[in-house]
Amino acid sequence: MMYDISSINEEQKALDAVVTALEKDLGLPDWTDQNHSLPVDALAATPGDVKRQQLLQLLISVDSQIKEADSDLQEIIDQVSALHKSKTAMSNSKKYTEDQVAQILKNQMETLIYIDKKTGELDAKVDEFKDVLDGRNSTLSPP
Repeated sequence: MMYDISSINEEQKALDAVVTALEKDLGLPDWTDQNHSLPVDALAATPGDVKRQQLLQLLISVDSQIKEADSDLQEIIDQVSALHKSKTAMSNSKKYTEDQVAQILKNQMETLIYIDKKTGELDAKVDEFKDVLDGRNSTLSPP
């Protein structure tokens, strides 16, 4: 979506440059000074000129509303983008925490397995000593 908006913005800038150049070539006034009226000669003005003047005023009004809506939309897009980045950062942080917990549990499990193995070995040695001691006790005791 950002690609579409950026390409539309680029096209609008190019169109604005072309329109500005045409307005300068035609000797029209600068519209950024908030004076949006065409210099119409009252004596030579036809009803078509008056209609064009009214249409121009309407177009300028609509254009300013569209620019305001575009600005509002860009602000909303920026806010959504910031929320998305925040959510992604929180998700990455949560994933990192989950990975840490998983690593701790894995290490504890390996330690428990090691302890179980060593306990088995110790049990075997104790049984071995028991057998040796039982063997000694049976040879030492009178029949």
